[in-house]
Amino acid sequence: TSGMIPISQPTGGSAPVIVCNFGQEGTFGGTETAGGNADANGFGNFFTAPPTDYLAICTSNLTAAADPAEEEQPSKFFQALAYIGNGQNGHELTTTLKADSVWAKNRTTGASTPTRWFNQTAHNFGTGTEEYVQFDQSGYGGVTYQGYSNPTATTIATGNNGYTNVNNSSYINYLQGSNGASVVTDTSGDIDVARLATSSQGMSVMYYTGTGTSGHTVPHGLGAKPDFVIIKNSTSQNSTAWRVYAKSFGDSNDYAVMNTDAAWQTSGGIFTADPTTSVMALADDITVNNASNNYMAWAYANAEGMVKAGKYYGNANDDGAFVYTGFRPAMFMCKPIVQGNWRISDTTRSPFNLSASTLFPNHNDPEETNDSNDLDILSNGVKMRASDSNYNQA
Repeated sequence: TSGMIPISQPTGGSAPVIVCNFGQEGTFGGTETAGGNADANGFGNFFTAPPTDYLAICTSNLTAAADPAEEEQPSKFFQALAYIGNGQNGHELTTTLKADSVWAKNRTTGASTPTRWFNQTAHNFGTGTEEYVQFDQSGYGGVTYQGYSNPTATTIATGNNGYTNVNNSSYINYLQGSNGASVVTDTSGDIDVARLATSSQGMSVMYYTGTGTSGHTVPHGLGAKPDFVIIKNSTSQNSTAWRVYAKSFGDSNDYAVMNTDAAWQTSGGIFTADPTTSVMALADDITVNNASNNYMAWAYANAEGMVKAGKYYGNANDDGAFVYTGFRPAMFMCKPIVQGNWRISDTTRSPFNLSASTLFPNHNDPEETNDSNDLDILSNGVKMRASDSNYNQA
């Protein structure tokens, strides 16, 4: 559609005030008597009759109204869900999506049980012996916890364990979904992968078994080159660290480690070549491709209104760096290239600015809330509001 945007340049006086009426209110803030003039469609209350073909600014005058029920809303693919534990198995949580992956964290200070991260993917929800992995640990987490089960489009259940459901403890869950899609087994690479992917939303959750052969490929299903990849060995007998790839940082030789605050590494990368629009060529390192070991992987490609991965430069100032995303992010995660913590903020724990509540994926501490964590989560990005070295050093 096309139209006109009003622009005004007030002059005179120390604080001139302009009151505009686009049909919503005909008295101009009580300064005039409303004229009662509607537009050609019968909408609005104008002081004088509007010119021919000029309409009130309102949803009723939109030429094509969107039906949210027919659109794929971001909430169908990602949700930051807060809840209070009740200590019972089968604790049902209300969701906006069917979860393919859960990243869960006990936020409570002084909790009697661990506040560790608990990460689980859909390939084994509800088995009673679910595999899970933890950001803050290099090792595999065990196979006896009842974690998350029975995901539907509106609910998911959690078991009675210290990671996900201590009575009266506060939790945050980062749920990722694919709008109810079924798991696909993709055999188009050297390594078969069980995958839930949404190419238009730029997200893929994968589960595969390594071959130990350098250069063997895993098909990611994004239809675009991944901008950010996380991989974790989930086989019990191994103690292996997380590996993270970011296209904006460098090439296939570069990686970070999710469970530490170590600086970004520039050699020994997880890929033998940069990922393509269809596959990721794995190194033979135990962290990503050891023979007969199982792996969980999350891959993301930038998608308008949904995913934005990249880099920014801090300024060590309370009037800090601005990170453009093009949409209001429900969750924001960052890591300095030099040594420093990973950090997560979100609009569920901090629905209003300033946002000061931070979680640290590389350790199991509870939520931290203080001025050094301040940032604004805006309609088109994130604005740093503190000089903290973990996210805004020069």
